[in-house]
Amino acid sequence: MKYIQPEGSAEDASYIDHDVTPGVLGSIPPATAFEHPQREILHVIDKGGLIPDEADLTQLYKAIDNLIKAAAPALSADALVVEGVSFSAPVVDGDVIYYNDGNNIYGRALSGVNAPSGIADVTNSRVYISGKLPAGLLSGLTPGTYYVSDTVAGAITTTPPASDPIKIGYAISGNVLNVDIEDGFNQMATTLIAGLVLKSTLSAKASLNNSRYLSHAQAQKLIDDAIVAHEADKTITNTHNFEDIDGIP
Repeated sequence: MKYIQPEGSAEDASYIDHDVTPGVLGSIPPATAFEHPQREILHVIDKGGLIPDEADLTQLYKAIDNLIKAAAPALSADALVVEGVSFSAPVVDGDVIYYNDGNNIYGRALSGVNAPSGIADVTNSRVYISGKLPAGLLSGLTPGTYYVSDTVAGAITTTPPASDPIKIGYAISGNVLNVDIEDGFNQMATTLIAGLVLKSTLSAKASLNNSRYLSHAQAQKLIDDAIVAHEADKTITNTHNFEDIDGIP
């Protein structure tokens, strides 16, 4: 779209109002000044899947919202996801990751060494804490239980490690994993950073109303709920102040 100046005016000239007192003539708008903006807006409304309706003055907003949602990768309704996170260079889509507190970044997890946080979606700057991964984030799976590997950082395996096995989830099909972390460490709980805290009871699911994303406030509530739920056995050893996490809205 191009700016259309008043009739007979220089390129990019502004419009002025008519003023009788000093004898100033108002600008004369050419027909294209009316037509082009309408056609631009109607094009967006059409691409947004709506039928133009003169009684609805919110259609441009609705159309843009529809287009954004259509462009975003689909999330399963029960997935608990943290977005806007950063990963260390070796991490790729589908890796099991942990939060490196010293560097404020996610790295590849290794059973017996790190407490896993979830599955990395590097392409979309997301961490899947629990629930179904989008189809294709992993491939070549065999339906059944998977564990965090103790030999290859970031990998998953159907063979439980001999020491401190950590279940990462259950493969529903060849390319869909249902993330459900069970930490085998005695003194560690799964770290949830930038919107995740421990994989606790996930009573958070109810309190978050099945939200697909976590805000700072929701993350803090998840922490608080987890602390209450685990106060008796003191299993929570580490939480984080989300106010200092960069890149999370």
